[in-house]
Amino acid sequence: ASAEKANRSEANSSALGVGPGDELEVTVYGAPDLSGRTRVSNDGNISIPLIGYVRVAGLSSSEAEATIEAQLRKNNILNDPHVSVYAKEYTSSGISVAGEVAKPGFYSVLGPHRLFDVLQAAGGPTDRAANKVVISHRDQTDPITLSISKDPAQMASSNIELRPGDTVVVPRAGIVYVLGEVTRPGGYVLNSTG
Repeated sequence: ASAEKANRSEANSSALGVGPGDELEVTVYGAPDLSGRTRVSNDGNISIPLIGYVRVAGLSSSEAEATIEAQLRKNNILNDPHVSVYAKEYTSSGISVAGEVAKPGFYSVLGPHRLFDVLQAAGGPTDRAANKVVISHRDQTDPITLSISKDPAQMASSNIELRPGDTVVVPRAGIVYVLGEVTRPGGYVLNSTG
């Protein structure tokens, strides 16, 4: 029973929650007038005809369905409602990628994503990138710093699972300037060995 509870809590933590700005498609079976697309407001509510505002922020799709069904019963609109909530666009549940990558930005997450998947989506590190990344989770204050090695075994261990709301920063590598009577004076990016 404890293993089943652990699996259930792990599934709940990995499930994407609805947040402000997300676009939902709400279908009430047998009542097309109550169905339609809606966007979650900044305060976490959606508007449903005949019910008014329903708070869905932080809920999974199935929890939002149960909440809407309960409101339909409570307001005596339908005796046995069946509601489907489909998130067409998760704008609040993505991963921010910043720093020395080709395409920094906000990347939507549907399903599990690993670090290298997100870095690849961001176009990969630039020539000036350091051989490390800094990852901060939404609910934690201390960021994690991982070194990116060329060794395949170490790369596999660095390819951690990312969660919605994470921020990935690829810092700029240090530069050493070589001047004077040398063949190629200029700035050189420090490699992983320094």
